[in-house]
This record gives sequence, structure tokens and C-alpha cells, in this order.
Amino acid sequence: MSDFNVERFQLRAEWTAHAACRDMDTALFFPERGEVTSTAKAVCSGCPVVAECLAYAMNTPERHGVWGGLSERQRRRLRNGDQRRIVPRPITHGTRGGYIAHRRRGEPACDDCRRAAATEKLDARRARALT
Repeated sequence: MSDFNVERFQLRAEWTAHAACRDMDTALFFPERGEVTSTAKAVCSGCPVVAECLAYAMNTPERHGVWGGLSERQRRRLRNGDQRRIVPRPITHGTRGGYIAHRRRGEPACDDCRRAAATEKLDARRARALT
């Protein structure tokens, strides 16, 4: 019981009140082995306290589930200094590539990326019609 830090617990309570997942089913964030984590990560991608959540998971022995947008394996790699494929590349908004990045992450594309993808698709159709 000497390990318990009241200040740390209170700090956790403060940021969790603003978490995007606060009223969601926790089973989504603790998938069984081999299950998809993209749905949970999509929730995390729009969360205002994702950094606090990840810091909590990295500083405590959280070994299971999606925390701060990272899976257990990704957090382990981060702890070991291997950052490859852990932190997603930033999205270049307003481009077709940005649209694809949103889709790959399992999140809805922003308006700018949707417009860019639609424009490029329309331009490609027009180019094919001319040939």
C-alpha cells in the first residue's frame, strides 16, 4: 500500500473527465488477442487528453488495452526505444493522401481531405473522357 500515490490518482481523475472514451464500453479498448484495435484508436485520435492517457499508461504498469491511441505492443516498443510504426505520420490535410491516411486509420476524413479526394477523382474521370 505504500506505493499508492494520492496525488497521482487525483491527477488521473482530472484528465479522465475530459476523455473521449469516458462514457464508452471499456471492452472496446481491451480487445481479445488478435482482435482489431482500429476502432479504439479512432476514438483516441480525436481525444483532447490522448497525451495524458499515454503518459499514464507509460508511467504505470498498464500492460493491456489501448491507451493513448497505442496498443500494448506499441507501448512496449516505445518503452524499448523502438519508435518505428508507433506514432503515425502526420496527415497532410487537403490532399488525396490525407484522405487515404484518414481511411487507413479508421477515422472519418476531414472536409478538406474529402474535397481533395473528390476533386482528384473528378479530374481523373475528365482526363479519361478526353482520351
